[in-house]
Amino acid sequence: MKTVLLLSLVGSALAGLSLNPNDPQDKCAGEPCAKNYHYDERCVTAIRRQISRELEASITYLAAGAHFTQDSVNRPGIAGIFFDHAGEEREHAFKLADYLSLRGDPDTKYLQPSYTPLKDSWRSGLEALTDALNIEKEVTRYFTNMISTCESDWHAADWLTAEMLDEQHKGVREFAGHITTLRKMQQAQPNLAEYLFDAELEH
Repeated sequence: MKTVLLLSLVGSALAGLSLNPNDPQDKCAGEPCAKNYHYDERCVTAIRRQISRELEASITYLAAGAHFTQDSVNRPGIAGIFFDHAGEEREHAFKLADYLSLRGDPDTKYLQPSYTPLKDSWRSGLEALTDALNIEKEVTRYFTNMISTCESDWHAADWLTAEMLDEQHKGVREFAGHITTLRKMQQAQPNLAEYLFDAELEH
């Protein structure tokens, strides 16, 4: 009896569906709908822009790392922070580009032929870390806006939130922690603070 009732319910549900490609109720019949089914163009555009922001942040951190490795500056610990974050931001860009490929986006024209750092010299480690914190906050703000734009694309919104948003928040938290530590050291040892901070990072 239960089996007959179940088959009846399934049959009723299927009766309301049309497999006719010319049926106006079939909203995914035809090329425009088929394309929109794969992704939301606004979401794709937002992801493309985010890739550029990630690469811009990466090249800026690379410039900071190079600055602090100069023999006239010699702060290898601070340089290491920026080299690590340059790699992370580049990896974020790669992940986003790979995701666009997964979703079938064939366009790569959004990638600029070259990226320039937002800045290439700093007077102190604290200045560089503060600039980096501001970059991370801005990139994270754009990232959350991108997720909001992708809300209509459930898969994209879920993937972006689960896979990458946590890393963005960790980046903000790490730079904020370094700044707090360095400022406390400057209060205790104004002249040696940056040297001691850098040496601590090396251990």
